[in-house]
Amino acid sequence: MMPREHEFRSEVFWAKEGEKENSMDFLYHFQDRGNVKASSAVPFRGNPDRICPEELFVTSVSSCQMLTYLHLCSKNGIEIISYRDEAKGFLSILPGEKIFIHKIHLFPVITFMDMEDDVHKALSVRLIQEAHELCFISNSIKTEILIEPNFLYKLYG
Repeated sequence: MMPREHEFRSEVFWAKEGEKENSMDFLYHFQDRGNVKASSAVPFRGNPDRICPEELFVTSVSSCQMLTYLHLCSKNGIEIISYRDEAKGFLSILPGEKIFIHKIHLFPVITFMDMEDDVHKALSVRLIQEAHELCFISNSIKTEILIEPNFLYKLYG
């Protein structure tokens, strides 16, 4: 049986601006959905007013974790009111100039409708790790990913 495969496209565009020193600003273009102004990271002569690839990398890991978790909770009858993550990525420069994001730390704050039994609460906690194991972006990278969740339960009424 052939594995299912999905294709995702990306287009980036950079052009020299007149006689100025080469700018690190560029565009991400998403067909029929517009452009996103981007630049290299600030430590690499980037524009602080634009999104950098490193931020998008961290955001991709965080959002994949969130979407996988939301799916698992829905599948298991767990009602989530909100999910917020302030993720952090850590870039290292090793001798020989090897540069990579060595760690991403996720800090999701997840608010649920109050659960009447501890079984569902335990399941909501366990699903964080299961979501990490199923997240296809996490499965595609070597970066260490740490998850430090905070679970909140809102009372009915």
